[in-house]
Amino acid sequence: MAESVSAKDRRRRPRVSLRGEVQGRIHTVALAPIIDLSHDGALLEVACSLHPGSVYALRLPLHDHGALTLKSRVIRSAVHGFEIKAGGESLLRYRTAVEFVEVSPEQRSVLEREIVALGGPFETEFDEGTS
Repeated sequence: MAESVSAKDRRRRPRVSLRGEVQGRIHTVALAPIIDLSHDGALLEVACSLHPGSVYALRLPLHDHGALTLKSRVIRSAVHGFEIKAGGESLLRYRTAVEFVEVSPEQRSVLEREIVALGGPFETEFDEGTS
């Protein structure tokens, strides 16, 4: 019999909770509040389902101004809830997990500094290919 493993237990690296307060962009046009962020990926909230395996550019605004654009592969995307817009229209919200791919050493360094600035842990070594 298979045991149920929570999403937190599957993670190889700790994440810093951003509670959607940082507004990333996916598809270069859609706002994507970042729910949490790690050295290897992020959990986003988006208004459409993104297909697992598809690759997008995620633009992460940096606390000291500027932005970091990371190539990101969708791991999973599922309905999380909905919001009622003005006029009674409802809008589905999806939680989408992405992993960062083909990250350069310079991008890793910037990402590390941003995670530390946001209150996350400092890591001195990155294992390529882990998530």
